[in-house]
Amino acid sequence: MSNPQQWITDKYIYLMLIAFPLFTGFDGYLKITQSKYFFLLILTGIWVAATVFFELRNRDTRFRLYPAHISVLIFLAVSCLSALFSEYGTAVILGTGRYDGLITIFIYVLIFFGVSIYGQMRTGYVYAVALSATITCIIAVIQLFGKNPFGLFPGDWCYYDAHTKYTSEFLGTIGNTNLLSGFLCLVLPASAVTFIISKDYKSTVLFIPLALGIFIISASHVDGGLVGMLGCAAIAAPLIISSKQRLIRTIFTLAVVSFSFAFSFAFTPIYRNGLTMVKLVWGKTPLLFLIFAAISAIAGMLLIMNSSKISVSSRKIQLSVLCLIIIAAILVLLFVYFYPHDNRGTIYEFSRILHGDFQDSFGSSRIMIWKKSLQLVPDHLLFGSGPDTLAARIDMSFSRHVAETGKTLATYVDNAHNEYLGYLVNIGLLGLLAYVSAILFTAVSFIKNKDSANIRAASGCALICYWIQGIFGLGLCIVAPIMWLFWGLTGKNLTITENYNGEEEKEV
Repeated sequence: MSNPQQWITDKYIYLMLIAFPLFTGFDGYLKITQSKYFFLLILTGIWVAATVFFELRNRDTRFRLYPAHISVLIFLAVSCLSALFSEYGTAVILGTGRYDGLITIFIYVLIFFGVSIYGQMRTGYVYAVALSATITCIIAVIQLFGKNPFGLFPGDWCYYDAHTKYTSEFLGTIGNTNLLSGFLCLVLPASAVTFIISKDYKSTVLFIPLALGIFIISASHVDGGLVGMLGCAAIAAPLIISSKQRLIRTIFTLAVVSFSFAFSFAFTPIYRNGLTMVKLVWGKTPLLFLIFAAISAIAGMLLIMNSSKISVSSRKIQLSVLCLIIIAAILVLLFVYFYPHDNRGTIYEFSRILHGDFQDSFGSSRIMIWKKSLQLVPDHLLFGSGPDTLAARIDMSFSRHVAETGKTLATYVDNAHNEYLGYLVNIGLLGLLAYVSAILFTAVSFIKNKDSANIRAASGCALICYWIQGIFGLGLCIVAPIMWLFWGLTGKNLTITENYNGEEEKEV
């Protein structure tokens, strides 16, 4: 590292990618949001204080703002104005929902700028977050077998007591399965892309978090994460797959993903009287994925053996991949559109939406939540009602009587279940436009500067995946700080120092 600020930032990034996802506090899921929030406050506070101290001492940093950074500054300014004009007073500081108030937005922006100024995307960061994801996924797998490692569930509860003894579903060290899905939407694309662009086979270790993560998302039925990954693959594949080597590695990645899907669909837990029995039931769907995994693995091996005999340009490979994606997208849309309407499940819901049928119950009642949230927008159109104030405004709850316990479970809506809609309600149209503008500027810069040639492709694809799943995501401080960290690493470096050599990793 060329200066203390960069050294400190490097250590902060590692701690955020390893320790932050794994830290659950001392009360398990009961206070996991609070525990992670204060961990974030303390760790970021120490980093900022140390960085400012050395910056004032050395004074060797000059800044250049790019469009994405200007948009983020506008986002922060609008958030401050939203808080200033809010009728909820000091409640906007911490927030009325889940610690997503003005302080949290300040932290996000500090992370973004601090990492942009002093950080540099490194392969080690992908391995670091892959490590924490592997650990949390192993814990989640154990929980899917009905166990309660580290006492994360209170008392004798387990994962399968969801919706009977408690509301929502929790897994791993992240907690809520929707948030876990958001975390994995950052980790899995980063792991896959790092392997694909790598020149050595030591990176095959990244197949471990990839396989475990796919299994967890699929087995816990968090479809928003799957949509994010499919969308990311469709957008990123033509950019990333630009050589024979990368094509071969992509085929092996598909084999691993398909193998994991096969086991997730075959995984059949039976929970009765507090006991869990797990069976692998190999029906048509898991067998099809298993066959596809085998075909992909064989195809990859054949390509390796005949690689020297195949001569094809990068341009042709990318065009071929793009054509395959377009054909696949058309076939998927046709399949979904003509899906039997006497069925149930996510595909059925997407099919009905394609037919113009938006039922309130779709997406685990997300359609209903979105409608109620949109009704709040006109009252505070430009600046919103204040950071994290939706919970104080929306009057919406769900309840169900549980025959097994004789009790009624109730849950209250305190989140829009759509990150962009949440910003629209809380900080208004101006805040949302600034946020989306920053995303678009980053995406355009990522593509224009051909970052698929270096390790920034990993963080760039992670962001694309997260931003897509954000349409269905919660966007809370449990996972969002990692997204902002990746965002800072992906954006153009703002720093020009006398000692900085300007080098970056071109290949893994």
